[in-house]
Amino acid sequence: TSADIKHCYDTINQKRLFKLMQSMVEEEMYLTKDKFVLCSKGDNSAMRCMWKKKTCPPEKFSSSTPTNFTGQYSRAIFVDGMYCSTETSRTINGLLRDHIFGQVVVANGNFGPRYLHQKNGIPQGSILSSLFCNIYFGSLEKVLFDDIFDETTSHFIRGNSSND
Repeated sequence: TSADIKHCYDTINQKRLFKLMQSMVEEEMYLTKDKFVLCSKGDNSAMRCMWKKKTCPPEKFSSSTPTNFTGQYSRAIFVDGMYCSTETSRTINGLLRDHIFGQVVVANGNFGPRYLHQKNGIPQGSILSSLFCNIYFGSLEKVLFDDIFDETTSHFIRGNSSND
């Protein structure tokens, strides 16, 4: 059995989505720490830089040794914690609020551009839209199918699983 949600992004309730996103920001403070490794692919190739970021509550950061990198590279330079930033849950929730409720669409017409505030749904072109959509409809699936499927014996698969 398959189901297709018509106008998927357009039907997302912004207030419900914002409440869901707020519930995911559980900590008061978050720290983002950058790590990078400077390495070459082979003996004669040019050096390149690979960045990794980790964000979590400050107390959950482990030691600063980049052990997950060291087994993958030889002849490399590891830099850990070159840049760190902190954000409060209030700031993160404010950014989420602005992104969900503050979308403006520019429509060019005969009399110049018109600016329209998006009051329903979320924009398809946003970098966060796919994530928002998955979180939103995942929460609805949990509510709708909670009594139908047994979590220990049933599997619910989203996406196209047929060859049609």
